[in-house]
Amino acid sequence: MGRVTFEIVKGFGTEWPYKKPVFVLSNTMKEVPVEYKVKVFLIG
Repeated sequence: MGRVTFEIVKGFGTEWPYKKPVFVLSNTMKEVPVEYKVKVFLIG
């Protein structure tokens, strides 16, 4: 998913909805927030 979609899903205020690893494509995001490090991988 893109960075904007990631930010929207992250902002829902609920438990992370995805069971499989998520790859975020972004040239501007430098690192994944600590609470998502096991679930989200940054491709940039």
